[in-house]
Amino acid sequence: MFSAWMVGLEDEPDRCGEICIVEVFGDTVTTDGNGRSAARIGCGVHAFRDPRLTEAFAAGSFPIDISINHRYAVDWQPGCVEFLVDDVPVRRVDQAPDYPMQRIVGIFDFSGRGPAAQAQDPGP
Repeated sequence: MFSAWMVGLEDEPDRCGEICIVEVFGDTVTTDGNGRSAARIGCGVHAFRDPRLTEAFAAGSFPIDISINHRYAVDWQPGCVEFLVDDVPVRRVDQAPDYPMQRIVGIFDFSGRGPAAQAQDPGP
C-alpha cells in the first residue's frame, strides 16, 4: 500500500483530524483484456477524535496505471477539501481541519495479501 496524508499535530487533543491525500492498495489493481489498468484509490477526511469533523473517506476504482508517476494533490480551503489526481478533481469533502498539520508518506507491505501471496498459498 502507498499512502500520503496530513494529520493534525495534536497540540490540543482534539486537533487530530486527517486529510488522506491518497491511498492505493496494490492488490486492487486490475487489467482488462485491452491492457487498460485500474486501481482503487482512496481519499478523504478521517475525523479520529476531532468532534468538529465527520468521517468522509471513500475508495473508488479509477482507470489508472499506478506503475507510472502521477500527481496526487488536495486543494485545502476553509470548510472544504478537493482531491485531485493528475490535476483532475476526483472528490470534494465539504469540511476541513482548521489547524496546523504535518504530511506523512508511507509504503506498507502487508504480508499474505495480493496475487503473489495467494499463488504461493497451498490452501487447506
